[in-house]
Amino acid sequence: MSKACSRPWWCLAFPGGYGTLDELFEVLTLIQTGKMQRIPVVLVGRRFWRRAINFDYLIDEGYIDAEDTDLFEHADDAEEIIAALERFHANSMVTDMSKKRETGT
Repeated sequence: MSKACSRPWWCLAFPGGYGTLDELFEVLTLIQTGKMQRIPVVLVGRRFWRRAINFDYLIDEGYIDAEDTDLFEHADDAEEIIAALERFHANSMVTDMSKKRETGT
């Protein structure tokens, strides 16, 4: 995996070529199939990613579910990246607390 996605706590995907696409899809596939713990995935550069990958088309054709686009967020600058990471971790903490209440641990 690239240095952008090698950390176990995030994946920041910047515009790139085949290697970037390969690593991004590997991470998304592992998360989607439950083989990897969910981490925040941020696609940096909305314009690039919306042109490079037409997720709406993939949904329309039935290749992915609409919920699969919840596996990542878009960002254009450092502030948006930080906000995305903070949202992910804040939501993770709420989810973890709910699970603990349900299981009594």
